[in-house]
Amino acid sequence: MLAYARILLQARLAVRHERGVSAVDYGLLVTGIAAVVVLVAVAFGGDILDALTDG
Repeated sequence: MLAYARILLQARLAVRHERGVSAVDYGLLVTGIAAVVVLVAVAFGGDILDALTDG
């Protein structure tokens, strides 16, 4: 019975660990997308603003 409980506990810990890894992966993905958005805004922000105010 104790071995069965130990196996169940290890399985639960493994699932929690996998959830944490996926959260880190999503965090890195969001950070990368945000960096691209900032770079595009810095590179083309003035041109877009000028085009909007001229029109």
